[in-house]
Amino acid sequence: MRGTRRSPAATPSSQPELVATSPDLASLARKIDRVVHDLKSEAMLKAVGMEGKKIGTDQIRADTGGDARMTNWRRGRPINLTPRFDIRSDTSVEIAPPGRARGPVRVLTDGRQAGTSRRGRPVSSSRGKGTWSAAAAEMEQQLPKVAAKHVETVLRKHF
Repeated sequence: MRGTRRSPAATPSSQPELVATSPDLASLARKIDRVVHDLKSEAMLKAVGMEGKKIGTDQIRADTGGDARMTNWRRGRPINLTPRFDIRSDTSVEIAPPGRARGPVRVLTDGRQAGTSRRGRPVSSSRGKGTWSAAAAEMEQQLPKVAAKHVETVLRKHF
């Protein structure tokens, strides 16, 4: 065939297919649905909660001398100061000390004034160590990284 030249732009291998077919869109929609499902699962919230719990526990142990207890507080029945996490909704998790430990953790954070206990015993004053404030500041820095790592893992899994 003389005089008929094909331009290089018209060859099938040099130009990508720009028109998506219906099965390609359906496949993409299924992938997106799986990604959304995996991102809505509780796995990310559990990972964030566990990391926050670890950060809080490390800070409490550093300020109490390594044993997450306060000397001479409730002798014989020590209060567990280890933080816990509760999943509040599909997008939020609360990390805080358990109910009975909120008072002692507040004393660790803010300190207390001298006075007397309910039983009339003298109570000395103490300076706060900023325990929970320091833990919260570290959580604000580290927990978004945990969530981003989870999102990256989900995206790599599906794409």
